[in-house]
Amino acid sequence: MLFNFASPQEAVRSASEAARTTCQVSTVLTACADLARALLAALSGASKACVLAHQSAAPGPGAGKGAVQVLSGAFEAFGATDTFRDAVLHAANLGGDSDVTAAVCGQLAGAFYGANAIPRAWREALLRAQLIESFADRLLARALERLG
Repeated sequence: MLFNFASPQEAVRSASEAARTTCQVSTVLTACADLARALLAALSGASKACVLAHQSAAPGPGAGKGAVQVLSGAFEAFGATDTFRDAVLHAANLGGDSDVTAAVCGQLAGAFYGANAIPRAWREALLRAQLIESFADRLLARALERLG
C-alpha cells in the first residue's frame, strides 16, 4: 500500500488484490480496501475522525465475517484510545482473533501516531529490528520518489 502512496486509487486496488490470493469473498476485499483508505488518510495527516470514517465493510453471514470483525475491532480500539500503546492493548484484549486485531490496529495507530509512538521497550524487543527498519526506510524512500 505504501509503495503506491502517490496514487491512492492504485494503493486501494493493490491492497484488495493482495488479499485476493487467499480469499475472494467481497466483504474481505472491501475490508482490505477500507484499511488501505484509512492508512492513506492517517499517513496524510488526517484527523482521527476522518481515518475512522473509512470503515464501510459490515459483518455479514458466511465467509469473510472474521476479517470484517477483525477490522471492526481494530477501528474500535483505535477510536477509543489516544496512544499507540493503548490502542494495541485495547485491541489485544477484545477477544476472538485478538492477535490479528491488534496487528491491524497497530498498523492504523502506527500510521496515525508515527513510529516514535511505539513504546521503546516494544521496539527494543522486536527481533531483527534493524532489518525491519531498513526495509521500511527503503520502502518509504521509494514511495517518496514516486510522489515526485
